[in-house]
Amino acid sequence: FHAEPIQPTVDTSPAKRKRTTRGETTGGGKREAEEVAVGTALSSSASLIAQVMRESEEGQERRHKEVVRLQERRLEIEESKAEINRQGMSGLVDAINKLATSITALTSSSSTSCHNTQNHQEGAP
Repeated sequence: FHAEPIQPTVDTSPAKRKRTTRGETTGGGKREAEEVAVGTALSSSASLIAQVMRESEEGQERRHKEVVRLQERRLEIEESKAEINRQGMSGLVDAINKLATSITALTSSSSTSCHNTQNHQEGAP
């Protein structure tokens, strides 16, 4: 809503002049001055209302942009956390696999070593 200031107008139609002439006595200029003053007051009030509404809309727009920025930042943080968790799980899986491989290799070499030791003991007189 963007209103232009309302400029006071003076009705100079024949009907207005007729109404004014009937209602006037000697203070006719005073009444017209009052009408102009009222029109000016209405115009400045309308301008003030338009300005306040414009400032309010601008403030709402700034707040909306800030909310959108904060939501985007929160999404980035959540994505970063998810990536860190994925990497952590991947590292954990790798460590478990290496441990399993080491255990398997150890049991295989231990089993072979025990088997060789038994063969040597059986063959001794």
